[in-house]
Amino acid sequence: MMVHHVFAAIPHVNMETPDARALALQAPRAFFAKYPDEAVIGEAQKAPELLPWLQTFADESGNMGRYLLTGSQNLALAKNISESLPDASPTSRCCHSAGSSIGGIKA
Repeated sequence: MMVHHVFAAIPHVNMETPDARALALQAPRAFFAKYPDEAVIGEAQKAPELLPWLQTFADESGNMGRYLLTGSQNLALAKNISESLPDASPTSRCCHSAGSSIGGIKA
């Protein structure tokens, strides 16, 4: 996945992983305590309940841009972002095929 290469120094967590998703949904404060500085949250559409928490933490800390949300179902996620995170950065769609590459990184 290209995001892993571009943001290699940032912790990654995937919401498709049952234990990560369970922690995020059952104990969101504990989940974000594991990633206090920044993180890439993959397949974020699997845990839309996290979106209001992201807004809360951004409002409380005044520190926006700590979390990068990725997902394979961008349209479903975009609706939740616009409702839960009205000040969020715009979404971007990245398409790839088996033979494509961007900047030397195979997508």
